[in-house]
Amino acid sequence: MRIVAIFLTINLMACTSVEKSELKAVPEVQAETMQKVPQLVINEYSPKGIFLNEKGEETDWIELYNNSDSSLTIGSNEWFLTDDENETDKFALPEMTIEPHGFVLVLCDGKESSEKYIHANFKISSDNETISLYHDSELEDEIICTEDLKKKFSYGRETDGQISWNKMKNPSPGTSNDSSQNYAETAH
Repeated sequence: MRIVAIFLTINLMACTSVEKSELKAVPEVQAETMQKVPQLVINEYSPKGIFLNEKGEETDWIELYNNSDSSLTIGSNEWFLTDDENETDKFALPEMTIEPHGFVLVLCDGKESSEKYIHANFKISSDNETISLYHDSELEDEIICTEDLKKKFSYGRETDGQISWNKMKNPSPGTSNDSSQNYAETAH
């Protein structure tokens, strides 16, 4: 399921229990349809190496978020991250259980996973790279990394698991974005 905002122009009529001749036209309005957000989503990312891995090296990262009130159990070879549309199973998330409204941090540095961190076998580019999250072979979520972020910034959902994204002045890898200050709020 892709998260897509679709805009529709709708003509509405105000209906009452009065005569048909008394019906009044309501002006055209533009309404955004609401799409269901998947249970597991890409919640925040940074291609600028603002996080240090276990060796003290700066690394790119992706934060995943369980957007539900239920635990999510990830089995072997069920959920995948990829930066290659032709290789949808490029990186399999390891077996784990993510608590309701919990976070998983995935370091994108091409290194082997350790006891401390999950490492994906690819890096993030901010040059129109698409990062996709698949459950089995179904696309669940994807982002296109087009933002040329300043070092020490990330790009994330303004509210965890919701549709709106923004630059984050205070990145929050592995924790809630809800308290992060948006770059747009500080750009005045």
